[in-house]
Parts: sequence; structure tokens; C-alpha cells
Amino acid sequence: MFSPSRFELEERELLRRELKAGDIFVDVGANVGAYSLWVGPLIGPSGKIVAIEPQPSVLARLRANFALNPGFNAHVFGCGAGETNGFMTLSVGSSNEGGASLATVSGGADQVEVAVRPLISMIEEARLERIDALKIDIEGYEDRALLPFFSQAPRGLWPRLLILERSEKDWASDLMGALKSYGYSLSFATKRNYVMKLA
Repeated sequence: MFSPSRFELEERELLRRELKAGDIFVDVGANVGAYSLWVGPLIGPSGKIVAIEPQPSVLARLRANFALNPGFNAHVFGCGAGETNGFMTLSVGSSNEGGASLATVSGGADQVEVAVRPLISMIEEARLERIDALKIDIEGYEDRALLPFFSQAPRGLWPRLLILERSEKDWASDLMGALKSYGYSLSFATKRNYVMKLA
């Protein structure tokens, strides 16, 4: 809260080095836009941001942040990324709205029904020809968003850089093993994320 400029600094510095004007960034679990707003000036108006966020109150703030930055070429999807089209229960922590999860639904009143779509369908709707970097932070649902994408998307759409939240305890499958089989190698790991590059 007191030093947002240092939030996930290593990951953001990598994006600063790797991305350039005209590049394409996909932000799955965009929250209020910390990553997207960082990337916007790097890729400029000729670049493109696809931001995906299902949590209604957080989504409203994300849209407001993009409205305050009209020079960014952003496409916002107000839904979750999952295996199929439909609706799911999103568990929203009362003390941390950004920690909302489709993977771990707990009891209580802090739940909301949200639309869910396959990642490939949103990428196709946004008419992306490639993905230069993709960040995914969806609280343990990363495998169920990414594995169907890789099974359906042509290799030309596979992101060359992947920032992946470390949520193994909630994954239903060996996501890291699958990514390595697709040609990704681990560049580095932080306390929160794995950073992988496509060979």
C-alpha cells in the first residue's frame, strides 16, 4: 500500500525491457490494472491491451482507470477465464477483493455469480494476431484457463513471455509440466510468480 511502485518490481522491469511500441499484452485477472497501466506507456497507442477481470467492483475500477488513460488501446472483458462458456461462483474475500477465486469457493455471503469464457474465445474476439506477453493471476484457476487455450490456439498465438502466479496448491493438473512440454522454460521465479519464456 505504501510503495506501489515496487509491487512485483522484477516482473515489471522485465516487461519494460521486453516490450516495445506496438506490442500486445494480455492481462488475465487484471484487477484494477496495476500491470496493464504499467504496460500501456511501454507499448503506446499502437499496441494493444486485453484485460480480463470478473469481479464486479474491481472491474468498475479497472474500467475507470482505463477511462482516465484514453491513450491506451485497451479491450476489457468483464468475465472470468475458464474451460467453457457459462457461469461460476466467484468467492470474494471481504478483506481482499483482489483475491477473488473461482478455484476455492468458500461458504458465506462473499460470493457472486460471474460469466466465464474460454481464453481463446476472448483472444479471437479481440482479433489478436500474436501475444507478446501474458500475465495471469487468477488465484489457483490458472491451469483451467491456460491448458484449454494451449490445446486450442495455434502456436502463433502462444505468448512469448508468460508471468504466472504461483498457485500450485490449487491447480488440478501439472501446469508447469505442460508448459515445459510446450517449449516454455523458466527464466526466474519470485515469491509470487513464475516467469517463463517460449523457446
